[in-house]
Amino acid sequence: MPFPSGASTITLTVNRPIPAGGSGNRGTVLFSPSAVLVDAAHHAIYSGAGTATLDATGAATIVLLATDSPGVLPAGWRWRVDERLPGSRRTYWVDLPSSLGTTVDLAQLSPVSQPDGSGQSLPPTGPAGGALSGSYPNPGLAAATVAQFDAAGAASSAVAAHVAATDPHGDRAYALAKTANLSDLASAATARTNLGLGTAATRNVGTAAGMVAAGDDPRLTDARSPTAHSATHASGGSDPLTPAAIGAVALTGDQIKSGELTFNDRIPVLPGFDPAFGNQAVRKAWVDSTFLPLAGGTLTGALYLANTATPATPASGGVLWVEGGALKYKSAAGTVTVVAPA
Repeated sequence: MPFPSGASTITLTVNRPIPAGGSGNRGTVLFSPSAVLVDAAHHAIYSGAGTATLDATGAATIVLLATDSPGVLPAGWRWRVDERLPGSRRTYWVDLPSSLGTTVDLAQLSPVSQPDGSGQSLPPTGPAGGALSGSYPNPGLAAATVAQFDAAGAASSAVAAHVAATDPHGDRAYALAKTANLSDLASAATARTNLGLGTAATRNVGTAAGMVAAGDDPRLTDARSPTAHSATHASGGSDPLTPAAIGAVALTGDQIKSGELTFNDRIPVLPGFDPAFGNQAVRKAWVDSTFLPLAGGTLTGALYLANTATPATPASGGVLWVEGGALKYKSAAGTVTVVAPA
């Protein structure tokens, strides 16, 4: 049965010629996963082994599941390889990640440690040898190995001195220690200036003098009571107001007002009584003092009536006039009476 569509697989090639003569070897190579694999993404469970049988040239090909296939559990599983060749048997473990490409040869894979039941690798154990000393899983370089590269120990000593030095490169005199939290600045004020920070950077938030206001400071709201400042609007103040600015009439100078000006109970004192004066109120005052009102009033002195032609008959009442030096009266009925002859 083929792999499910979308499964991450790699084609593994095997080439096992006989070292003497180069003819093809015979036998099989068995590949077994280290655990039963559950692929929830592709609804598959993988178990059992697969065999690659060498042909007459000692070559074989097999398609295997990549060991880092997405969604395949348990994580960290590996392939067990059992080479069963005439006169030779070999067993080891390999990783087969998808980053190797679509095709890879078995000879390119390095053996790895055996995974345990949870899918995690088991590190090697036991004493280390050769260029290493100590024991697995944490061996170190043997002294003889180190001596081959640094026989006099000069490099080791130089590294140790470099690590222990306070200023190994000679450039830490201008560096700031992170543990000092900027307390080692030569001048905090100069640093603030270079950062473009003003005096507010060093002030606390509050309402007292010398503090900066917070965004919800009650002094910044329209609801606060304004400070008395009428003196600033007076003449000579820092913010004087003119009569024109508030629609008032100036105390001196000519004024031009459109519309009707009404006084509640009296006319203000006028500068004089002159029929030729440009002020209309002054001319009216002259008329009022010179002529009788249309209704009522008392005449002081003589009344002069100029000669005129006979007037039209009034609709009501009567008309008094002088014609040819005679004082006459005409009623609404059209009757003319000579009051006084010429």
